[in-house]
Amino acid sequence: MSYSSATTPRTSVELAKEAIVSSSSSISSSSTSATSKAHGIWSSIKRHAKEHHQATNAAYATYYGQGQTRPGQEIWQYKRN
Repeated sequence: MSYSSATTPRTSVELAKEAIVSSSSSISSSSTSATSKAHGIWSSIKRHAKEHHQATNAAYATYYGQGQTRPGQEIWQYKRN
C-alpha cells in the first residue's frame, strides 16, 4: 500500500498554526513580533484571495463577455414598481 506525503488542506492549516504557535512561544518576551507576524500572514491571505477573485472575474468577462450584446439579443431591464 502506498501512502502519499502530500498534505491535506487540514494538515497544512494545522502546520501553519503550529508554526505560529511555536514562533510566538519562542518569542514570548516580544508579543509585538508575534502580532506583526500574524498580521503579515493575514494580509498575505487577503491579498491572495483578492488576486484570485480578480483573476476569476477577468476570466469570466473574457469568456462570456462583459456588457456586450449580440445582434438580435434581447436586453432585459429591471424596473422597480
